[in-house]
Amino acid sequence: MKSESLRQSCIQTGPLQLEPLLTETDSPECGALAIFAGAVRNHHEGRAVAKLIYTAHAALCDKIVAGIEQETRERFAVQACRVVHRIGESVDDHDHVPKLAEAYAT
Repeated sequence: MKSESLRQSCIQTGPLQLEPLLTETDSPECGALAIFAGAVRNHHEGRAVAKLIYTAHAALCDKIVAGIEQETRERFAVQACRVVHRIGESVDDHDHVPKLAEAYAT
């Protein structure tokens, strides 16, 4: 696993890629992965949705997400936790990809 001090920004401007996230959090001690990927729905409250446009305050977002990742590692004793969020226009890409790695499945 990469050192937390070498952590990449949680914000990305293009479609999220799972492979770099898996590589970044890879550890031979971990035997379980939990991955969630959000996607754009085609509806909301009875109205059609064609796309979403995400924005974020980059410095604040990185600080908050780093805190969430740290709290998750400490509170749930997971080996690795990474959350990535996309900004910009999204039609049908996966936009949020948190990943947890644990030493064993419970």
